[in-house]
Amino acid sequence: MIAALSQDIRYAVRGFLRTPGFTAVALLVLALGAGANTAIFSITNAVLFRPLPFREPDRLVAIWESAKNLDPKTMISPRDLDAWRSRNQSFEALAGYRPWEYSWTGIPQAQKITGEIVTLDFFAGLGVAPRRGRVFDSRDMTGPAGAVVSYSFWKTQLGGGEDVLGRNLILDGTPYTVIGVMPPGFQFQPPRAVLWTLFTPSSEFSRVCPPLEHGFLMFGRMRPGITTTAARTDLLRIRRALEAIEPEFITDAGVIVTPLQEDLAALEGNLRPALLTLFAAVVFVLLIACANVASLMLGRSAERQKEIALRAALGCGRWRIVRQMLTESILLFTTGTLLGAMLAWAGLYWFRRAAPILLPAGAEIRLDLPVLVFALSMALITGIVFGLLPALQASRLDLNGVLRESGRSSRGLRSQRARSLLVVTEVALSLMLLAAAGLVIESFVRLRSEPLGYRIDHVVSMAVDVPENVYRKPEQRLALIDRILDRLRGLSGVEPAFVCSAIREILLVERRPMPTSPAAYVMIDGDFMTPEYFHILGVPLVRGRYPDERDNETGEKVVAINQELARRYFGGEDPIGQRIAFGEPSDHTAWMRIVGIVGSTRRISSFNEMEWETAAMAFAPLRQAEPMYSVYLHVIARADASRYPDPHRFLADVSSGIRDVDPNLVVYRARTMEDQVYKAAQGPRFRAVLLGGFALLAVILASVGLYGVISQSVVQQTQEIGIRMAIGAPPGYVQRMVVRRGLLLAGAGVVLGIAGSLMLSRLLTSLLYGVSATNPLTLAAVSALMLVVAVLASWAPAYRATRIDPVRTLRHE
Repeated sequence: MIAALSQDIRYAVRGFLRTPGFTAVALLVLALGAGANTAIFSITNAVLFRPLPFREPDRLVAIWESAKNLDPKTMISPRDLDAWRSRNQSFEALAGYRPWEYSWTGIPQAQKITGEIVTLDFFAGLGVAPRRGRVFDSRDMTGPAGAVVSYSFWKTQLGGGEDVLGRNLILDGTPYTVIGVMPPGFQFQPPRAVLWTLFTPSSEFSRVCPPLEHGFLMFGRMRPGITTTAARTDLLRIRRALEAIEPEFITDAGVIVTPLQEDLAALEGNLRPALLTLFAAVVFVLLIACANVASLMLGRSAERQKEIALRAALGCGRWRIVRQMLTESILLFTTGTLLGAMLAWAGLYWFRRAAPILLPAGAEIRLDLPVLVFALSMALITGIVFGLLPALQASRLDLNGVLRESGRSSRGLRSQRARSLLVVTEVALSLMLLAAAGLVIESFVRLRSEPLGYRIDHVVSMAVDVPENVYRKPEQRLALIDRILDRLRGLSGVEPAFVCSAIREILLVERRPMPTSPAAYVMIDGDFMTPEYFHILGVPLVRGRYPDERDNETGEKVVAINQELARRYFGGEDPIGQRIAFGEPSDHTAWMRIVGIVGSTRRISSFNEMEWETAAMAFAPLRQAEPMYSVYLHVIARADASRYPDPHRFLADVSSGIRDVDPNLVVYRARTMEDQVYKAAQGPRFRAVLLGGFALLAVILASVGLYGVISQSVVQQTQEIGIRMAIGAPPGYVQRMVVRRGLLLAGAGVVLGIAGSLMLSRLLTSLLYGVSATNPLTLAAVSALMLVVAVLASWAPAYRATRIDPVRTLRHE
């Protein structure tokens, strides 16, 4: 058996070498289809299927609360987290974590590093041991502040020395002692976090996140045999008891328990449905490529009739012929898949370097063994499935007819019908893919063309960390702001402003009934800014006036609100002159008079990257802000385009100017506003580009297949065309006859493709914006495009048909 197989392989290789044109085209088509499949499967497998790199990851779940009066997913408060840890019956461990930007000082150049504030069971819950030292335990709750660092941070930022344990780091002005180093590759959400500190009653985060503040993300390790439904019921029981004892602004809260891997993928927008859609798209591309190669093999087998007939005449049975043809098919598909794997490796290398989309923690993109097994399995299956038809077709021989060369017509007709069916399938799949790409591209264009409500050209933004231990008093911080503004105004053509965001504050309106229960709280977004803010961003004034220089520490507190807040909470009532406040109902000293209404601005939704949200917002002068708001600052600045044609050069000069005022200031998240908007849409952009590329590849492959079928049809109809031209058929008639056949095949594929697109339209709904998944205009446009492609693919064979010499054709016959 092995000897026979070896003989079949050697014979197949010699045959492919004798037909280099066919072999090169088939391998190229297969490599493109298999390469795209392997690359997308690698990403999909890493994000959705490969288990998280933690102990028994199937028992890890993410936990959220849900609120009727707030967002669909809400973080967990320290009170709820502590109660759940101590009273639950479903979990071995429950842990909270919060991404945090630490100011690392005490080094030559102060910098921001991304880390996480975690609770005691964080590392135990994940089941990950440190490479060096230890992780947090009960002694760290009351002892000196400790920090656990990542392996990469130890090697690159701390020098990789053996004396790392016990080293001091000054983070946010507090000394931390390094107690452990995590193993290489360990990461959690966000993946860029390189350092972990413990949440304790005395930590800085306790001030920012008091017991009822919902500030923690949370995960848990369920006990063996516990289901997510049982775990949810357990936690909900505890939450209901807490609400009865100590109500808070989230009322009648629900509990959401989902597998951690699924939740981490959901944190990055619509990543799960996007990857599944892309994977379906590359499967379509692969099927089109395979159909194309099967069509080429059918044409090749038709040319090998006499060879196969001679083998049969010499005693070769039908199964032997089928086995030889299948061997050739599997060898061809396997070689093409291996070449595709090389293309996939190059594509994944680019993907890792360019990082066009954010991936969740643990999603390491690589060509590992499961991916290679998938690719080779795909080659074997497609080689058999798409090689079986040409093999069976080749084995059905009228031996006498072929040897007399009189059986060519009926056999060629069968081959032509089979190739036509394959082309119809290619066109149908191409149209479905083209329709999906068209909808996704149109959605992206609509998403990007939505007005933001503010200007982003030649505007930069950056965060500035003001160390509280140096600038303790509010007047010191305000004086620092003035010095920075003066320094930046000294740059030619620069207009700077400061802004501080106070997210999700409770809105109170004077002379309206005070909220008597948390259910009546209204949450809005608040910004504190210097007067230049509105001018720099171009936010229009609708009525009244902007807060300006007259609104200082000694004047009456004022505020401007946006149209969305006015519409949502004042209705037809005039808000100008009324007073509102941010904060708890017991705070009666922070009333601010509304002096203006400004235009509303829009931003990408936090929970769906394919939705815009218009927040209800209020804008108050920074000089009238509470002391804490003058610590967390952002600088925005606009440049004169003639002075700074390159916004990134402008960004560097502004950052340098801030550091010139005080080298201890940490400037981070420095980027242009255009880059911010670009990054917000990177997921939809990546999908649109990739789907568009796959659709273009599918259309090219389908047109090549159609061209091949029509060309073969012209060859087989040479006698008929010669006779028609001999009795007076004009060239135009012959051209229309050939093109008509191409249009008929494409038309059948278009009809099937439209039906398939309508059946699969619901799968695209979560990836669309401002367009229906069954948009008739898109379907009509892609259908017309496929018909145009069919005409172009048929034109060259049609032209060759008009060059047939009737006399020579009839003499040959």
